[in-house]
Amino acid sequence: MKTELECLPCFYGQISRTLNYAGVNGERARAIVRKAEKIIEQASLDEVPARTTTLIHRMLRDETGVDPYKQVKDTYNRIALEKLPSLRLLAAGSPDRLEGGARAAIAGNVIDFGIYDRIDLDR
Repeated sequence: MKTELECLPCFYGQISRTLNYAGVNGERARAIVRKAEKIIEQASLDEVPARTTTLIHRMLRDETGVDPYKQVKDTYNRIALEKLPSLRLLAAGSPDRLEGGARAAIAGNVIDFGIYDRIDLDR
């Protein structure tokens, strides 16, 4: 997968969401967005979009001085731990236990607030 023009709005959405989670706004946010724009301008369209977002998120953490997602990660880790016993039963009851465990892991891996505004954990 290569970076396409359609990726650009997503990059900016991730920047905006991350700054909101970090509580950064106003002129400070605009200065950080300008730095992110330089990363986007220099990004190769021959690379995967995740390469660019990795660079953007590193810069955002450096500039804000915080883990913008700490609170939401703590909340969802707590929720996931509460669901762990039922997920273990679901995986163990699957016809193929390895596949069931892998599916549970994949479901947990899609929890990404850099990309999504909301996550439906029951789905």
